Amino acid sequence: MDKESMTVKVGSIADRYWHLRFQVTFVPDNDCFLEILAFDPSDMRKAGVLARLTEHHYQSFKELIQKTDQTLIQLRENRQQNQQKLMEQLRSLSVEQLSSLGINPEWLN
Repeated sequence: MDKESMTVKVGSIADRYWHLRFQVTFVPDNDCFLEILAFDPSDMRKAGVLARLTEHHYQSFKELIQKTDQTLIQLRENRQQNQQKLMEQLRSLSVEQLSSLGINPEWLN
């Protein structure tokens, strides 16, 4: 069996200001791990391994992502509920009250 490690590129995500690449590396007689490499597209010299996660750490990372997803969903739901409550409160105001707040009553229709 070859004693060299094997790396499989999994994928990447990028923005105008950053680029993350994900790859799994298998090391003979050892664990495999997920590497997250970070790059600055404006200067490729600013690049390197951001994180190297063993299988155990990868499981913790997945749990963290799930918690993040749940938090984002809750925040979106709360924001929508708050927006609905605000609209209900605004609709209960008179035209004069809305005008005093600088709100055009037609905006609420």
